[in-house]
Amino acid sequence: MAEQNGIHYMDFFLHAQEGYGMLIHSDDGLSKEYLSRFDAVFNPEQRITHCLNMDIFALNELHKGNYSNALTYAKKSEALCKQFGLVYNEGTNGVLLAQIYHELGDDIRALDQVISTEKIFSQMGSRYFLYSCTLLKANIHLERGNDREGISLLRQALAQGREGRYATAPYVWRKSVICRLCIKALEAGIETDFVRDMIRKQNLRPAMAPVDIEIWPWPVRIYTLGRFSLMVHDEPVSITGKTQKKPLLLLKAMIALGGRDIKEETLADVLWPDAEGDAGHNAFTTTLARLRRLIGDDSAIQLSGGRVSLDNRTCWVDRWAFERLCSRTETVLEKIQNGQPDVRPLKTMASKAANLYKGPFLASDEDQPWTVAARERLRGKFLHLTSQAGTFLAQEGDDEAAIRYFRKGLEAESLAEYLHQSLISAYLRQNRLAEALAAFKQCRKILDSHSIPLSQKTENLKRQIHKN
Repeated sequence: MAEQNGIHYMDFFLHAQEGYGMLIHSDDGLSKEYLSRFDAVFNPEQRITHCLNMDIFALNELHKGNYSNALTYAKKSEALCKQFGLVYNEGTNGVLLAQIYHELGDDIRALDQVISTEKIFSQMGSRYFLYSCTLLKANIHLERGNDREGISLLRQALAQGREGRYATAPYVWRKSVICRLCIKALEAGIETDFVRDMIRKQNLRPAMAPVDIEIWPWPVRIYTLGRFSLMVHDEPVSITGKTQKKPLLLLKAMIALGGRDIKEETLADVLWPDAEGDAGHNAFTTTLARLRRLIGDDSAIQLSGGRVSLDNRTCWVDRWAFERLCSRTETVLEKIQNGQPDVRPLKTMASKAANLYKGPFLASDEDQPWTVAARERLRGKFLHLTSQAGTFLAQEGDDEAAIRYFRKGLEAESLAEYLHQSLISAYLRQNRLAEALAAFKQCRKILDSHSIPLSQKTENLKRQIHKN
C-alpha cells in the first residue's frame, strides 16, 4: 500500500517489525538481504529510527551469539534513547541489555537492569512488556541454578501470559531460551495448557529433544511398553485391518532396532527375509510410503543415504523416554553417593521411569524374533532401576516407597530372588511380620515351581521372621 500510494513515512517501522518477526521464528539471525533492505529505508530525520536501528542490530547479534557486538549496539541505543527522551524505547532497550549482560555472565547487572526496566513499564501500564521482564528474570535465576526463585517467577510469568493471551514475549523471544523455559514449566506442571498451546502455535522444537517429557505436545507419540499404540496429534490412530499390519510392523521393527540410523537392508532382512534381488528394497519403499501416509507427517520418518530414522523432535517413543530416565537416574544416584544432598531428583526420575514401564516391550509381538533383544534389554533396565531405587530409598529410611519399587520389579520378573529378599527385609524393618511371611511363602512357591532352591540368605530371612 505504501508503494501504491507513495507514502513512505512508516517504511522503517514496518521493516523493523518484519525483522522482529523473523527473529521470533529463527535463532539464526537476520539475512544479509533483509539487513540491506532495512538499511535502505533508514530515515535519519526521525529520532526514534536511530534507536530502533541500533536495537535491531543488537537483537540480531544476540540471536547469533555475538554478545560483545550486541552490547556495543545496545549501549549506543541506550544513549540515544536518553538523549532524545524516548522512555518507551529506553524500556525495550533495557530488556535487551539485561539479556546481553546475562549472556556475558554479569547476572547482578542483568537483574538490576530488569528491575529498573520494570519500573518504566509499570509506570506505562505495559503488561505485555512486564510479562517479558518476568520471563527474563525467571530464565536468569534458573540458569544460575536458583530453581526455587526461578520456578516461582516462571509460574508468575506464565500466568501473566495466559491472562494476556500472549503468543510471544517482546524482545526476549529466542527459541532456544523459550524452549528451555517451556521444558521447565512442563516438568513443574506450570500452566501446562497454555504452554502446550504456545509450543504448537510457535512450532517450538528444542535442539535437544525432551524425550523424557511425555506431556510435551509431540506430533507423534508411540507406546511399546506393555501395549502398542500410535497417537498423532493426541488422537489414537486406528490400527485395524490387514492393510495397516505391515506398515505398523515396520514401525515396530524400527523401534526394536533403536529407532535411529538403521540400514534399509537390515529392516528388509528382518521383515522380508525371503525376498530376492530388488524385491526387499521395493517392499521396504512401498511400506515406508504407506507408514508415512498412516502417520500423516513425512518429517516423522527420515530416510537418508539408505538409513532410516524416527525424528526425535517429531516423535516421542516410550522406550526412548524410559531409557533416558534410567540413565539420568543412574547419574543422579552417582552424584548422591559422591555427596550431593538433594535426593528429590532421584525420586522424581525413578518414579517417572517406573511408571513408563507398563509391561514387556511389544508384548503382542513375542513371536517376532527381532523383538527379543530389545525386550530383554528393557526388562533388565527396569529390574536394575527398581532394585537400585528401592535399595537407596530403604537406606534413606523410606521403606514404604522401597516396597513399592521391589513389588514393581517382581511384577516384571518373579524369579528375581534378590528382589524377594529386599521386599521381605523391608517388611521386617517395619515389623510387618504377616506381610514378611507372605512374601517369603510367595518367593518359595515361585522358586519351587521352577526347581530353584532357596539361597542361604532367604533361609536366614525365614528364621528371622519366625524369631520375631
